[in-house]
Amino acid sequence: MCEFGEKFNEHTCVVILQACSEIGDVILGEQIHGFVIKSAFEENVFVGTSLISMYSRSGNFDEAEKVFHGLGCKDLRCLNCMILEYGKAGYEKRAVGVFIYLISVGLEPNDYTFTNIISTCNVEEGKQLHGLAVKYGVLLQTSVGNAVINMYGKNEMVEEAERMFSVMNKKNLISWTALISGYTRSGYGEKAVDGFLELRCCGVECDSSLLATILDGCSECKNLELGTQIHGLVIKLGHPCDISIGTALIDLYAKCKNLQSARTVFQWSFPKKYCFFQCHSGGIY
Repeated sequence: MCEFGEKFNEHTCVVILQACSEIGDVILGEQIHGFVIKSAFEENVFVGTSLISMYSRSGNFDEAEKVFHGLGCKDLRCLNCMILEYGKAGYEKRAVGVFIYLISVGLEPNDYTFTNIISTCNVEEGKQLHGLAVKYGVLLQTSVGNAVINMYGKNEMVEEAERMFSVMNKKNLISWTALISGYTRSGYGEKAVDGFLELRCCGVECDSSLLATILDGCSECKNLELGTQIHGLVIKLGHPCDISIGTALIDLYAKCKNLQSARTVFQWSFPKKYCFFQCHSGGIY
């Protein structure tokens, strides 16, 4: 583009910065940032949001925050981006601070806002956000419901997770995985198994995350019969080398005192450099 003498504009900068963010090319991104300043595009909220995303994904939150605070006008998309990136980095308080700012300036949070902030915060804040999601009419959006189920499940609040799941109009694989994971975390292996069987009856396809989760559920209630069937499904679906699934299988077989199968999974499914001592097996060898 430069070779043909075409001029950059703010739209061009946004596209290039998004590409830099995707491929992790921070050096080129910094060069584009210099061009942004030179061309007086730094006040453009779309360019600023792209810069924030690029710097955040590279772990450079100092620069991301400089860009964020330098923007005179921050729209909902920009604030949502900041909440998302803080959440991904584990900066819960900063994410909540941006959310509070968003409300204080009169912007209306959307389903994307609530999905990101609920996924970031602790359970006490999450309960309040659950109520706010009702107030703003976004609770029944699938992504928001999934975040609520996941939040309650992680904190072993099974009844609350079940209530959220039951009122959702549209459930997807993430919804089921979050609920089944909550059951397993809370020690309800049988409920996890029942949920998986219901899911299969509904025709929902499995991914590696769900398979690892239900294998943990089988391990929790020592359901070797179903676990063995799921092991066959794992092979059929082409996930035999998935580390999380392998760890769950080893744990299941070891807990059910089938050490030969546990040893076989360990020997055939994984490179020796991986260590699976986190399995509660009491020793495979």
